[in-house]
Amino acid sequence: MKPLLALALLAAACGSDASANEARLLLDRIDGLGTPDLVERRRRIEAFEAMPLRDPRAVELRDACAPMHAALLVADESAVEAREAVDARAEGDGEAGQRAIAALARGQEAVEQVQQLRDGCQSRLDQFNARYTRRRER
Repeated sequence: MKPLLALALLAAACGSDASANEARLLLDRIDGLGTPDLVERRRRIEAFEAMPLRDPRAVELRDACAPMHAALLVADESAVEAREAVDARAEGDGEAGQRAIAALARGQEAVEQVQQLRDGCQSRLDQFNARYTRRRER
């Protein structure tokens, strides 16, 4: 009976370490999502979305924050497209004005999406940080 109890305690401790490791990895990935390089940010967001996670709280955090970061990326990409279209219009491209308007509309839609998703992501991130940041500092 005692060996079973020891094995159960060991398994629980390893599970806790695995959750803490998963949490550290997830928080590190979230920290890296704000890179200004849009191509690199897209790659990081896709990797973040595809992360295989076991802890239900980690899954919940990823699922709440990934769409918000993807929408932020669309907003930033749309702003770049709009600036490029305005520059093209200034150089005489007659259709560039319509492209700028379409890019701005996509960007506005993405910003509205970010606003809808932000509180859910931030509250889960705050809870997750409260739970795991103390562990990270030990």
